Amino acid sequence: MQQIDRQWVVVFALFISLAGFFLSRVLISIGMILLVANAVLHTRFQHNLRAFLSSPLYVSITLVFFIVLLSGLYSSDLQYWLARLRIKIPFLVLPFAFAFIRPFSKRTFYIALYAFFGIMVLSTLSVIAIYVGNVEEIATSYKMANVIPTPFHHIRYSLMLAFCIAIGLNCYIKKIYLFIKSEPMILLGFSIFLFLFLHLMAVRSGILAAYIVLFVYVIFLMLSYKRYLFGGLLFGILLALPILAYLTMPTLQNKIKYMFYDLQQYYYYDKVENLSDSRRIHSIQMGIKAGLQQPLIGVGYGDMKSQVQETYKKEMPKLPEDDMMIPHNQFVIVFAGTGIIGLGLFLWAILIPILTNRHYRDPLFLSFNLIVLSSFMTEPVLEVQLGTGFYLLFLLFLLKQPAFGKKDEAKKE
Repeated sequence: MQQIDRQWVVVFALFISLAGFFLSRVLISIGMILLVANAVLHTRFQHNLRAFLSSPLYVSITLVFFIVLLSGLYSSDLQYWLARLRIKIPFLVLPFAFAFIRPFSKRTFYIALYAFFGIMVLSTLSVIAIYVGNVEEIATSYKMANVIPTPFHHIRYSLMLAFCIAIGLNCYIKKIYLFIKSEPMILLGFSIFLFLFLHLMAVRSGILAAYIVLFVYVIFLMLSYKRYLFGGLLFGILLALPILAYLTMPTLQNKIKYMFYDLQQYYYYDKVENLSDSRRIHSIQMGIKAGLQQPLIGVGYGDMKSQVQETYKKEMPKLPEDDMMIPHNQFVIVFAGTGIIGLGLFLWAILIPILTNRHYRDPLFLSFNLIVLSSFMTEPVLEVQLGTGFYLLFLLFLLKQPAFGKKDEAKKE
């Protein structure tokens, strides 16, 4: 392994993990293990370890693991605690695996992004084929909170497609090309296709993420090129697009109608059973109430689920147990399990990559983080392997982009 370019090992491991999203969850773990082996099986292991320990950025990311670890001291359900801790192990080992890697060259960085972009675009063909073969049946199913079958979990899939839109816009605005000069236009065309495809899928998390990406890049255009009038026109178009999509896409139209029906049942009749949004809202409320039992340190990550269920039984004793979900909000889960102290450390861990060296000024990096943060509001993203894998692998990969490497060198000088 000493003769292999370590950066290409990282890229190879990333794509093994990506393959795991489509084929087998085992591949996600294999890819992560390869990343760690790349740092450990090294003649300069001690140097790699020092590089990690001397970096406040990478050490801070590991806090997500440690707040769960420490909550085990006051968790009575150790089996559930261990299950949660296992999902968080990548937060301990992957920052170490990336800390010693030098920033990618422009070519290596964008080849990896191109490959990811291409795989995701190709994956949409199978979804479109299913839709075309069952148009009326699928459109009707959206009235009952169903979605078109996707290669893996539809919410995570839609978020990755939204990130691909960010990649395409980034390459177009910055005029990035590796092989032919028409690449930026080609990527822009596919980004528009993915934007329309997300509306066809009608997964709200993905649609919201896509609009967040568009707003980020419109603001970037306005501030970087001083094109305020053009930016204002784009904002107007963005505000009109959801209305146009609603009027032209049956799946989105039926999804919105079901959403209003769902919320109506919740607000007027306090009904929760078998309703998607109502159950989410109640799960968040129950999570907050469970966390308030021990507001400083939480009830313990191991007891978070059982305490939420106990709160359900007190507040809604007639609710079926299948509808007693863990909070569908990552921040509420952390608060319930580790309290205000744990939530503060969690916020530090996820915000420090954005704030360090003003990384938020890079539209691609900011878009990715806002995509994930928006999903935290309605999903327990980091409580499942797919969510943790998507967030952590791409976060650490983007931190090694060539532009960030130049900033770090300038800061040292």
